[in-house]
Amino acid sequence: MTQAAVDFARMPTLGDVARYHAQERPDAVAFAFEGRETRFSELDRHTNQVARALIAEGLKKDVRFGLLSKNCPAFFEVMLGAAKMGAVMVPVNFRLAGPEIAYILNDAAAEVLLVGRDFRIVGAESIAHAVQIGSEIFHTLKKSLAADGHNTNVGDEGGFAPNLSSAEVALDYI
Repeated sequence: MTQAAVDFARMPTLGDVARYHAQERPDAVAFAFEGRETRFSELDRHTNQVARALIAEGLKKDVRFGLLSKNCPAFFEVMLGAAKMGAVMVPVNFRLAGPEIAYILNDAAAEVLLVGRDFRIVGAESIAHAVQIGSEIFHTLKKSLAADGHNTNVGDEGGFAPNLSSAEVALDYI
């Protein structure tokens, strides 16, 4: 299968990538994730929505913000949406420790941290406070599990895998 030549002159910025491909090949698959395909027309529409949402939240051109999330299609939508409105997304690996996350955000001069639903800390007053709360919860949980004889070695996903028999037993530790 041959593909038409890509006109890079029509994509001077990262924010133009989804728009260009939506115009040239709207029904082509931009990416697939966990069995779901996202077409370029959808990607362009979603990135426009992200750009408008970031502007509505007060983000301005040239602002840097962090994104702490697991792997998901929203990563690309946020990255391209930010580029469309002139902001810069700073990706933060969810496997990092709190001090490492804080270092990256400070070094990048990120003004805001967006977090995926798996990482929301209710009641945090700032990024530093959220990192502190998350770290305290992790270490308290790990200590309680270790005291009860569970495996608390860190695995390849950045977490630990205690030997709990059911969800109800797991909830007792939280």
